[in-house]
Amino acid sequence: MNMGKKLFASYMVFVLIIGIIVSTDYYDSKMTKKHTVEIAELKPLNDVIQNLSYDFLMQRNSINQYIVSKDLAALDTYREYHLKAEKDITHLKDFTNKFPEISTEIEAAIMESRQQNKALNEIVNQAVFEGVQDSKILFSNSRHQDDEFLFALNNLQNKTQNIIRNSLNKMVQQSEDLHQFNYLLLILSLPLGVILGYVLSKRYTNPIRKLIKATAKDENGNYKTIHGVLPKDEVGILATAFNDMVITINNEHSLLKEQNLKLLSQQEEMSAQNEEIRAQQEELSAILDQVNAEQDKLLQLHEFNTLLNESIELTVLSDTILRYCLKAFKADAGALLVKDPDEEAIYIAASAGLDASVGETIPMDNLRGLVKRCYLEQQSIIVSYPATEVSAGIRLAETQRSAHEVYVPFTFNSQKLGFIILSKLSGNRFHDNEVTLLEAQMSQGAMAINNALVYKRIEKMYEDILEQAALVEQLNAQLETEKDNLSRAREITRSVVESINEAIVMVNIDDEVVAVNKRWQELFEYEGDLRGSSSEVLFRTSIDCLENSAEAYNKLTEIMAHPMNQGEFNAVQENRVLRVWTGPVLDRAENLIGRLYVFRDITIEAEVDRMKSEFVSTVSHELRTPLSSILGFSELLLIKKLSEEARTKYTKTIHKEAKRLTDLVNDFLDLQRMELGKQVYDKEDFIALDLLAEVVESFAASGVDHDITLQTVERFFINADKERVTQVLINLLSNAVKFSPKGTKITLGVTPDEEYAKFFIKDQGLGIPKDVQDNLFSKFYRVDNSDRRKIGGTGLGLSICKEIVEAHGGKIWVESEHGHGSVFYFTVKLSEKSITGDAEINSAPRLQKDKSIKRVLLVEDDRSLALLFKEHLADCGYRVEVRATGEEALKTIKHSKPDVIILDILLAGEMNGWTILQTLKQDKSTENIPIIVSSCLPEKEQALALGANEYLIKPFEPQLLIRIVKDLLSREKDSQTFMIVPKNQKVSQLLVMRLKEKGFFVKDIIDEKEAILVSMDKPID
Repeated sequence: MNMGKKLFASYMVFVLIIGIIVSTDYYDSKMTKKHTVEIAELKPLNDVIQNLSYDFLMQRNSINQYIVSKDLAALDTYREYHLKAEKDITHLKDFTNKFPEISTEIEAAIMESRQQNKALNEIVNQAVFEGVQDSKILFSNSRHQDDEFLFALNNLQNKTQNIIRNSLNKMVQQSEDLHQFNYLLLILSLPLGVILGYVLSKRYTNPIRKLIKATAKDENGNYKTIHGVLPKDEVGILATAFNDMVITINNEHSLLKEQNLKLLSQQEEMSAQNEEIRAQQEELSAILDQVNAEQDKLLQLHEFNTLLNESIELTVLSDTILRYCLKAFKADAGALLVKDPDEEAIYIAASAGLDASVGETIPMDNLRGLVKRCYLEQQSIIVSYPATEVSAGIRLAETQRSAHEVYVPFTFNSQKLGFIILSKLSGNRFHDNEVTLLEAQMSQGAMAINNALVYKRIEKMYEDILEQAALVEQLNAQLETEKDNLSRAREITRSVVESINEAIVMVNIDDEVVAVNKRWQELFEYEGDLRGSSSEVLFRTSIDCLENSAEAYNKLTEIMAHPMNQGEFNAVQENRVLRVWTGPVLDRAENLIGRLYVFRDITIEAEVDRMKSEFVSTVSHELRTPLSSILGFSELLLIKKLSEEARTKYTKTIHKEAKRLTDLVNDFLDLQRMELGKQVYDKEDFIALDLLAEVVESFAASGVDHDITLQTVERFFINADKERVTQVLINLLSNAVKFSPKGTKITLGVTPDEEYAKFFIKDQGLGIPKDVQDNLFSKFYRVDNSDRRKIGGTGLGLSICKEIVEAHGGKIWVESEHGHGSVFYFTVKLSEKSITGDAEINSAPRLQKDKSIKRVLLVEDDRSLALLFKEHLADCGYRVEVRATGEEALKTIKHSKPDVIILDILLAGEMNGWTILQTLKQDKSTENIPIIVSSCLPEKEQALALGANEYLIKPFEPQLLIRIVKDLLSREKDSQTFMIVPKNQKVSQLLVMRLKEKGFFVKDIIDEKEAILVSMDKPID
């Protein structure tokens, strides 16, 4: 290899070394920037973690404040940090993909954060909507969730800090390694240059020296270029080469010098970068220390906040706060002083190691020194004492001396609450960061202390309220008792007013109705509410309706001429008599407050007076009539000679009238005994049916002109006084005979009804109007009717019946319609051994005789013709009743069905014979009665078509009529009677038609019940 190539190779080695140094320096700078960027990217993650921890801390503080004080501002603070926490959780999620190596820790922190956020939200919802007490329990139970949440955040933060530390360590280590490598290359390059120069000089200097020896040297001995024309020999070539070499060496030397200067410059730049990296590392370390300090502070605040939630009682809470602060700040003694909200004083709420008692009160005027300054200026004070001085603020227990003290006030909503004092006996003074942390803790504690004060105040208020409530309850009990007494008095008064029989209305002095009872509304049939109306409405309702209203108004005007007047008068209203009283109403002070109107219905009293007067008149008549007969006939017997027949007749008359008079006197005596309760009843068990049969037999034997029927088949025992029950039956049956037309039917019967036997006496007499039925069983009462007046009576019979029946534990009543007969009922208790049998009762002999006489109803408006037919029929032994109108005829048939009807077509009144015939044949109960039509009209076909049995055209011989009547009655007697109880209507109709065609009498009955009644009235073949 020639010399040029060797020089070039040496040059390239040197350049390569320089390039390596520059490349490593560039690589170091690039890696430093990469690690710096990575650390810078981790700083936002660390900030998010700190923010998230702070957000949840503020949320718990706000929740605690709301639970304790129900402060709505705390809810607003909670919602603000709740939203911040949600945003921080969302921001935290963005780092998952950016840092995959800690993605698991990030996701765990996100999950715990969301659960923590949800748990706190549930606590708030429960506190707001369900109650504070339950939310306290839930809030206390959520500490385990807090620990898991803080663990997840701490784990993530530790991972983050580990990454930062690793990056810093890696960056520093790599930078140091590269710098050492560069220094090594730089150090190696310098000897290499020296060695290379030495080798070159060693290798090439001898020839050059030889050349120099051959040439002249300059005065400095420096190599110089050979000037001039160089020979072309080897020396010239060598000289030329030497010149080239000198030039090359000089150039290389300059280049090497420049490169050395550049390397030195790069070395200085790398040193500066190293200093910058060290500064960044120190800054990151400081940030990390700050983060750790903040984390410790947050953890300490969280722990402190947790302790604050353990109790709401001020003494316990104060002691908890003080002991925690003593432990946290390594203090030896301390006290917590709280402002008394009710007095101008501060009292010691908690104390440890001081010469002070818990509960000791210090008036505001007695505050001195640091204590007064701390409370008034609301500034924290740190003080240290030399060994020769004693604390000017607090007194330690025994002989100990305070070395360092701190005074920290606390407020809530700008309200001074008190301050805390901590003391160290030795060691370091309290640092500013400790005071800051203590201030933060006491800021939280202030809220808890305020809540405790509020709670204490509420407890005191609650105790006061309980005392007041007890007093109020006692007063209420007294008031309630008085109210009950007043209410009872009012209720009694109201009940008395409502229950009395008088109608009462009160009008106040303003002419307004203020009170009215129900009796007034019932009396005048007033359905509205009279209260609030004027007296004009009262008078219009109760006075205008009177028959003597003008007289009543005059009387009222006379009475009310003076407010203090009172008076009364009678008024007549339709069938009632009223007694009206009015008078003033005065209060306790005798002041006029209104006027009272009392309306009393004295109709019964007036009626009693009338009845008494009428009774006196009736009794005098009833007594005088038999007495007159007795006196008259006895006088005839005494003064006149009479035949034996006349004497017997007069004696019987005297006996009859005497018996009548005796019965009248007995009625008076019986009623008097019954009213006085002196009537003795001899009760026994007997068969009710036998008693009825005896009564019917006695009436049949007396020859009454009525059809008395016994409608009973059951035999059962009753327990009663037989004589008195007989008296009731005789009275009722006598009335039925007395007030019923002759020849009408009277039905008696008795049926068992649960515990009672129900007797009934049914007649077809005059009937009783509805409006007098309620008074029917009153003493001396007689229906005011001209028909009954003719009959006579004392009005005692029914009242005696009522007394007897009620004495037997039964009741008596009537069902009647005026003009349509009456049914009297009464009940008597059944016997214990009451037995129901199937025995059949036959009518008395007289009744059998009466029933053998056939009844003929003659419906004829011509009196002469009716008299003619009646005489001929009566001579043949028939009992004949004559009716001139169709209405009377149907009424008679309804009450008592005749055996034969003789019917005229043209009758007086609105109803003709055709209507009667059609009506009778359409009625199931009368369709089988034989009917003979007697008319001057040739309408035989129509009559037979409507159901008539025979048709006679006037004039005709009476004997023809008698023969037809006998023929019809004998046909009925000889024929058999069928009764059809249908189950199939069509079949029954066919049977009825076929049997009638054969001459049989057919009873077409509706149901089984009617069949039983018909079979009792008439035998069925």
